[in-house]
Amino acid sequence: DSGNFILQRAQLPIANELKKYKEVIDVGEKLLRNGADGNVLKDVGKAYFALKNYKRCIELYKLLEDMDLQNETILYYMSISYRELKNYDMAASYAKKTVEEGISPNIPLYYSLLGGIYEEKNQHTNAIAAYKKGLTFGPYKTIHYRLALVYDFKLNQPKTALTYYNQYLKSKPEANEKSQIEYSKTRIAEINQPKSSKTGLTSDQN
Repeated sequence: DSGNFILQRAQLPIANELKKYKEVIDVGEKLLRNGADGNVLKDVGKAYFALKNYKRCIELYKLLEDMDLQNETILYYMSISYRELKNYDMAASYAKKTVEEGISPNIPLYYSLLGGIYEEKNQHTNAIAAYKKGLTFGPYKTIHYRLALVYDFKLNQPKTALTYYNQYLKSKPEANEKSQIEYSKTRIAEINQPKSSKTGLTSDQN
C-alpha cells in the first residue's frame, strides 16, 4: 500500500522528535526493505544514533553518502559514531568532512567584500585581517591582489606587497583581469628595481 508507506514515512521525523526511537526503527526498517529512501535512512539512522547503536547508524548513513545525500548533520553524527567505536582515524576524517560541508564556498568572497569596506573606511589593518581570514577558507584570486595594493600604497610596504603580487599571478587570474595582471607585473619589476621610476596606482587598478 503506497499510500500507507507515504504516511509512515511522514510520521518518522515526528516520532524521532517525540523520542520514540524504537518505533522509528521498527517502522523504518520495514520501509527500507521496500527501498532505500533517503529521508527514511536519515530518520532511522538518527534513531539508531540516539540508542547508541553507532555501527548501524554508520551503515545507514554510508548509504546516504553513497547516494550523495549527506549533509553537515549526517557527517557530524558519523564522526561521533566512529569516535564512540574508537575508530579515531575515521572519526577525524568525518570531522573534517563535517567542517568542509558546513563552510560555504562563498566565504572568501564575503571576506573580500568586508575587506573592501574596511579599505573604504581607511581601516587598513582591519582590511588586511579580513582579506587574510578569507584566504583561510579557500583560494580567491582577487584577495591576493587587494592585499598587494593595501601593503603597497596604504602601508608603504612594497616588499610585502611583492609577495602578494606574485601570489596573485601564480593563482592564474582570468583573461578578463588583464589590467590587474599587467599592473602586477609592472609593480613587481619596479619593486625589484627600486631606483627605477615609480608608477602610481591608476583608477582602473582599483
